[in-house]
Amino acid sequence: MSEKERERLKNKEQQRNPGAAFNNSLNQVITGNPNGSGCLFIMIILLIFVVFKACSS
Repeated sequence: MSEKERERLKNKEQQRNPGAAFNNSLNQVITGNPNGSGCLFIMIILLIFVVFKACSS
């Protein structure tokens, strides 16, 4: 499977399932994939924290 095909399938999955973006970024961080996913993972965690704080207030 080519890299383009893999990215296309990943984007399609993320559109159907919002949690897929979190899972994909987490997997990239764990495996050490150098696609800049470390920054993305930190941003997602911060976003979840902000949403949680806003909903609990």
